[in-house]
Amino acid sequence: MKNFRRALLLTLLLGVGLPCRAQEAATKYRGKVVSVENGNTLTLSVDDKQLRARLVGVDAPIQGFGEESRKSLTKLVAGKTVTFAAVPLRLNTGRQLLHVGQLFLDDTDVAISQIESGMAWQFNEHEKYQAPQDRQAYTEAERRAQKAGRGVWGKSYIDCVGPSFKTSVWPGKTTNDAGEVKRAKVSGTVIVAVKIDEAGNVIAASARCGHPILQNAALRAAYESKFREASSEITGNIFYNFMPE
Repeated sequence: MKNFRRALLLTLLLGVGLPCRAQEAATKYRGKVVSVENGNTLTLSVDDKQLRARLVGVDAPIQGFGEESRKSLTKLVAGKTVTFAAVPLRLNTGRQLLHVGQLFLDDTDVAISQIESGMAWQFNEHEKYQAPQDRQAYTEAERRAQKAGRGVWGKSYIDCVGPSFKTSVWPGKTTNDAGEVKRAKVSGTVIVAVKIDEAGNVIAASARCGHPILQNAALRAAYESKFREASSEITGNIFYNFMPE
């Protein structure tokens, strides 16, 4: 009995058996889509208030195919009444607070539609807020898009400038008898044109070439870079080489 009590106390202290973040009850909002910012971000009108929302587990191109991605999401949901299941995560992007969660049109997970059409891809930065079955469904949707060569998986978005800069894509594969699918991987080069102020901060960046998935990562890296102070603004190119894991 004493050992049982000790085990019970240890379980409570360590939080063993407690639900993870992905399984916490989501806050659900019902509203109308009033604008679409990009392929994974939009604004809802909920009870006469605006709510800015980002799809969890999804990333979409900022440049290089970004407009096509935005139009795809616009066609799916613009002006329609949807349900947004917000996870316990808010992002401060310098504008209106950004809520993160799943977006449903009737019973359809809009993120899966975007991923399967090749207009977005699975994003693992916030995946701890997703249920395992949702992560797996997104992986499978991405695999179907890649196999069909849709959107960002099309050949026209593969290479960077010059014959020496080649992009490689490894397809997602079924990894076990349970049907779990391994995510696709991309490697290659992205050239980013940047403007650097006198303090050494990157104040503008644009991707000249490279796979859309790699472009997003390169742009984030560019804006996080810090350079030496200078007497005037400087412009130039940064080459980012993404290697396979």
